[in-house]
Amino acid sequence: IAFETGRPPFDHITARRAVALATDRQAILEKVFDGEGTISRGIISDASPWFSDHSSPARDVGRSKEQAEEYAEETGQHIELTMLVPPDPTIAHVASMWRLQLAEAGIDVHLEPVDQDVLDASVAYGQYQAALVVGFADPHPDLYEPLLRGIPAEQPLVSSNYTRYVNPIVTEAYADARATGDATRQVDDYRIVQEQLSVDNPWLFLVQVRGVVLARSSLRDITEWTTGSGSAGLAEESATISLAQVWLAS
Repeated sequence: IAFETGRPPFDHITARRAVALATDRQAILEKVFDGEGTISRGIISDASPWFSDHSSPARDVGRSKEQAEEYAEETGQHIELTMLVPPDPTIAHVASMWRLQLAEAGIDVHLEPVDQDVLDASVAYGQYQAALVVGFADPHPDLYEPLLRGIPAEQPLVSSNYTRYVNPIVTEAYADARATGDATRQVDDYRIVQEQLSVDNPWLFLVQVRGVVLARSSLRDITEWTTGSGSAGLAEESATISLAQVWLAS
């Protein structure tokens, strides 16, 4: 779930923490996906060499109410929000469950079904409060840098940073990772990114499901890719397998 951190209620970290603490990911995984998957713990899959576990805490309705009360003290308002939901039955089921979970913490969620193109435009222009999306399927954390790019206090009309969240710690960690070819140092830089996101909660990660590609043994190089320079590259991007260098053995 993406939160527009430039507008109420999610311009306050107390609101983001309140909804995160009211969320029962395990229930969503079991009741919507029949347990086929895992609880998502951030921008990177737990099977990735870049993964660092800084997951959000387990559901705690009591602590959620405390954060909601703190938000009310800060703003004079209780937490109420509208979430955009794309036209997919499974995603709609997730949204309905999440609304009921937050209601137990006294947080009001209004669901607004929208076509996918409307949702895409709304998040690009920052015209929303929360949006339920499917994403984070890329194999490398560097590919998510545009989602976290920006300058503090600047709100461009259109942005690839859907949440409008900018943290200098995250920006510096990405810059450091790009400045070195040392994989060990990169892992540490991306650990900083994942750790900070788990603290600031611009995104609420719910569940992770895996895709599978089946092919005959005669189909070669389906997991291999050679770049123009001759070095190894990624054969998969955003859950899409590139077929440009695939060949069939005779």
